[in-house]
Amino acid sequence: MSLRKHLWIDYLRPLLDAHHPGRTRGYSIFDGRFSMVDRLNLKSSVDNRQSFTRPSLVRTGALRKPIQTMFMMKINIALLLILISVNGFSQTEPLNQDWANLKKYESENRNLKPPAEGEERVVFLGNSITEFWKYADSSFFAGNHYLDRGISGQTTPQMLLRFRQDVIDLDPSVVVILAGINDIAENTGPASMESIFGNIVSMIQLARANEIEVVICSVLPANHFYWRPEIEPAEKVIKLNSLLENYCKQNNLVFLDYYSGMVDPGKGLDQKYTDDGVHPTLAGYKYMEPMVEEAIQKVLNNDK
Repeated sequence: MSLRKHLWIDYLRPLLDAHHPGRTRGYSIFDGRFSMVDRLNLKSSVDNRQSFTRPSLVRTGALRKPIQTMFMMKINIALLLILISVNGFSQTEPLNQDWANLKKYESENRNLKPPAEGEERVVFLGNSITEFWKYADSSFFAGNHYLDRGISGQTTPQMLLRFRQDVIDLDPSVVVILAGINDIAENTGPASMESIFGNIVSMIQLARANEIEVVICSVLPANHFYWRPEIEPAEKVIKLNSLLENYCKQNNLVFLDYYSGMVDPGKGLDQKYTDDGVHPTLAGYKYMEPMVEEAIQKVLNNDK
């Protein structure tokens, strides 16, 4: 749909209808003419003496042209103003977009002090599963040197874009990466298995280049998405986990397998750990916590 047509349907026509009910039916902003439907509306309006005191002039066409001209002038002025506004917005909007949501933790990161001597800082990077963890069990993060940098809905390319700001610049000893489920859900568009896996590998490489130890978590089981019911994720989750596990074995990395202990017979997240089939409840996080703490200690003790 063209911008002009969009403006007519969504903005101008409702505005004019509010002030002149029925007057815009059949009117075409694209050819500048009243259609036969609108002429009949005008005639009906005149016959009912709702709008004009001298209907005979309208019937003979004496007033039709001035009315049409004035109507078009108002339309064109309004359209011009909206186009100017939209044009200005469309030029600035891309500059204002924050696709990776870098601003979410910008203030917290800026106010964060460097790790104290002997502190083993750990950053948890992920999506809503990670972000909601600190709300479900805040003591888990407050009681440790753990920083939650999860952002709901995010995919691996978004995490990769903010990896420097939300991980490297915080000077952690360890990063725990739990990512990939939203790529499978196509939250930011279709993504191949190779690209999802490649983005996670790129984050691993960035971490290791900055002397940050890495814990790679398996994607949690899922056999449906309540927000994308047409997608069948179960086999893709298994495939991605297999790629990640093999990579960790080949590169001496710790792979944390949440999947095996949380999956149900239908290859979904066991109901005792979830309410919606995707996000853990407190019971789910309590199952995960000792596992991730053990994995963190492994990498800190270089016991891989």
